Amino acid sequence: MFQLCVYTPLLFYLCSQGPTAVERFLLPGGPCSGPRGVDFDPDPKESCGLALCLEGSHSRRRIIHWRDQTGQAIMASLIEAVRAHPMISLRKGCTAVDFLLEDRPADPHCVDVDESNARRSQVGFGQGVVQEEDEMKEMETGASSKRCVGALVLQSNELLKVRAAATILATGGCGELWEHTSNPAAARGDGIAMALRAGCALSSLHYMQFHPTTLYVPGERRFLLTEALRGEGATLLDPVHQQPFAKQYHPSAELAPRDVVSRMILSEMAKAGTDHVWLDVRHMGQTKLEHRFPGIVAHCRSKGMNPVTDLLPVVPAAHYHCGGVLVDLDGATSVPGLYAAGEVSCTGLHGANRLASTSLLEGLVWGRAAADAAFAEKASFTSAAAASSGSATADSAMASDDHSREVAPGGGVALGSGGVGGGCPIPGAPPVPHSSHENSSKACDHAAQPPPLEALAEDSLGASGEVGREALLAAWYELKHTMWTDVGIVRRPSRLAAAAVSLAALAVRAETAFQRCAQRAAAATSRVKSEGKKNSRRRGKGKGKGKGKKGSNGRPKSSGAVDAAAAAAAVKATREMKAALALRNASAAAAAVAAAASNASGKSVGTHYVEADVPEVTAE
Repeated sequence: MFQLCVYTPLLFYLCSQGPTAVERFLLPGGPCSGPRGVDFDPDPKESCGLALCLEGSHSRRRIIHWRDQTGQAIMASLIEAVRAHPMISLRKGCTAVDFLLEDRPADPHCVDVDESNARRSQVGFGQGVVQEEDEMKEMETGASSKRCVGALVLQSNELLKVRAAATILATGGCGELWEHTSNPAAARGDGIAMALRAGCALSSLHYMQFHPTTLYVPGERRFLLTEALRGEGATLLDPVHQQPFAKQYHPSAELAPRDVVSRMILSEMAKAGTDHVWLDVRHMGQTKLEHRFPGIVAHCRSKGMNPVTDLLPVVPAAHYHCGGVLVDLDGATSVPGLYAAGEVSCTGLHGANRLASTSLLEGLVWGRAAADAAFAEKASFTSAAAASSGSATADSAMASDDHSREVAPGGGVALGSGGVGGGCPIPGAPPVPHSSHENSSKACDHAAQPPPLEALAEDSLGASGEVGREALLAAWYELKHTMWTDVGIVRRPSRLAAAAVSLAALAVRAETAFQRCAQRAAAATSRVKSEGKKNSRRRGKGKGKGKGKKGSNGRPKSSGAVDAAAAAAAVKATREMKAALALRNASAAAAAVAAAASNASGKSVGTHYVEADVPEVTAE
């Protein structure tokens, strides 16, 4: 585990930079808060003039909020500010495939992140790919031999090499790797997978925080029921007798650390053999519920439940990834030219168990720091980039110059989607059974589904690497079910080891499938370009009539028909490649998380609990 001396500079940094960042980017009237800012709920009785709420493991009310949709309000405000900024260009419908990397130049004017940032030593970097907390303080300072110079980006059917002096990774978390999550479907670990392929140092990947209370509606995605409900006195009730049980597990009851509350809920579900427990918020009454938690009330009513009069069925779900791409106080990764901020990064602040709501402030502070550092790096990098050969590499079959187009170097590009808890068993709690397959199906019956896809051509995802819809569905189910049952809230060493092996094998199959899809997409795109050039020459010379390819009726196809067929094939091949890319990234991230969890299974834990393997009983 980190020693307190390692955390001290991080805590000081957050507390010293946080208030200024909130005033600058969020509060109305701030220089970077956009046209409106965020109108946080007011409270004239508080010295700050804003209403403060209490959440789990906090010792006092200290969290400002906008009703029960603080994150949504912050995103809306910042997006509005970005759109209004004259120096920011937004590209919609883009998919980042990989980072562009090139050898680090020897030019003395090129910024070396190790030499330019002395504060790195406060956090530590190393040569390895996945690092654990107790190893970080022993890591030798060092960085990759490669430098990030942008990203390989797919826009529509065109592959772009977007070159930049600095690249910021802000792709969010990876909750979609688990069978049950409060995250959006896009949070599948793309940033972690891209960082792995680029050789970035990663840390604490096994620390996924599970939120205790998401609304359980069979067959639907989980909906987060904020911890602020329990901060306002909401009570957990057992599924059979509807009696409070939290005090039996922890003195702080419903406001115990999230891993503790999640495990107590699993324990009650296991004892009763049910798929959820109950959350009682009725004591707040209609007026307070509708004023303080309007989003939750509206969502529950849309599902046929009224929080004013009904108990709410709840179940734990993957919520926040405490680990990620290791960064320093400037958000710099171990690969020069590449920065990371938000949930995809690991600053070390959260340790083994995130304190509720600190991640919003962390993202704000480190996001600003990464932007400032990236901007400062631009001038030094420009001269070095001009002197370099300009040959950048990316791990993709489509990255060759024949199938991609260069975008002029820019100042920077951002890629986005989107304290320490106890690790001991709950005092006085009955044994929590391992999340077996039969218990998992009861815990949540929302089947693991990939993003919606059209039917694909092939039928298997095997050694050949061919991809089909049924194969993708099966692969996604295997991935998410394995993560939930074996790399979930309660883990066993033997199951972790088996999960690491099976997910690594899946990642290899997914990589092979992606490379084959990328080759087919590249070939299809090349054919479209070739047909277009041929037709242009024919039209220009006036000799194209009757000399095209023949159709099924024996008559010559028109150039337009040939173009349409080639374009349709390119669209289909690109769609297949995107589906394969999603699985490629998810399986690589899942395999890394499972490997980190297996390697750390004998050490202290925070977001989860490692349970000893139960010896098998054999008949004499």
